[in-house]
Amino acid sequence: MKKMPFFSIIIPAYNAQDYIENCIKSILEQNFQNYEIIIIDDGSTDDTLKIIASYAQACDNIIFSHKENGGIGTAIPIGIELASGQYIVFVDSDDTVKKSMLNDLYNIVVQNEKKVDVIQYGLEFRDLQGNLITQEIPPKYDIEGTAEILADHFEKFVTPSLACRCFAKSLFWEAQYINQNIGIDELLIVELLAKANSLVSISEVYYIVSVRYGSVSREKYSEARVKQYINVYNKLIDFVEKNCVYIIDYIYIKYFKILINILKSVNGDIKKRYNIYSKYVDCYTKLKKSNAYKERKLFKVKAYLLYIYCTIKSKMNNF
Repeated sequence: MKKMPFFSIIIPAYNAQDYIENCIKSILEQNFQNYEIIIIDDGSTDDTLKIIASYAQACDNIIFSHKENGGIGTAIPIGIELASGQYIVFVDSDDTVKKSMLNDLYNIVVQNEKKVDVIQYGLEFRDLQGNLITQEIPPKYDIEGTAEILADHFEKFVTPSLACRCFAKSLFWEAQYINQNIGIDELLIVELLAKANSLVSISEVYYIVSVRYGSVSREKYSEARVKQYINVYNKLIDFVEKNCVYIIDYIYIKYFKILINILKSVNGDIKKRYNIYSKYVDCYTKLKKSNAYKERKLFKVKAYLLYIYCTIKSKMNNF
């Protein structure tokens, strides 16, 4: 009888013929063997599917599925449905992982007295020549309680990437935002953390992001991307207000930081683009006093938010 895998590694892939082999090889080189790789080909028009099928034929722990192109929001649900592991790890088809990742994550789970729902770890960004660009590394700590986990997400390690987190599969049951093509990381992470009771944060870097300059995911703010950000944060605000309103201040703060970054980076007719999101500036007035987080000194962050708000108003007065 085939042993059930401990980890299910889900890789959505689209036209990834130039780099998916490196991705797969980095997983096959793990010094921990109880895992499965699930690759979802999202209607690739190059040789991606051919490469995937070749590896699946050679490795009995690789499962693949081919579907019509529909975006990551249609690929991930298939991966979750096919997964039989206790924990889910996401890897992008153009990225790689370090060989000790799964073994270290496994040891964290089995050595913990209580069930671990989420493990978060560091990631680094490298160019195509392998040169280090930057790293995002979380502090080391263990925490229990949904409210504490969500607060620490925004205070300590807000990186909105599924790729630097390992999730218990049980968290995905009836997940609302699993089928989002835009903003799936931002939305799904908060939703999953809202179900979690325990989180382990480690300061090790396991995930390597390959930076391809000019890729869509790393564009500067365009008018279309501004609309996308607004749509994502409206959904996030709606979810938080219904399920975990005690972190709504953090969502507004995050929202405003993105808006100010947009203002700083937009070139050309700022007034025209501002019309897209100007009405959302007034969400500042909706901020509520949160007794639950006075102990976390949230008022300091609100002071920064006031600065952002005044900056936006000042820019508008100059139009």
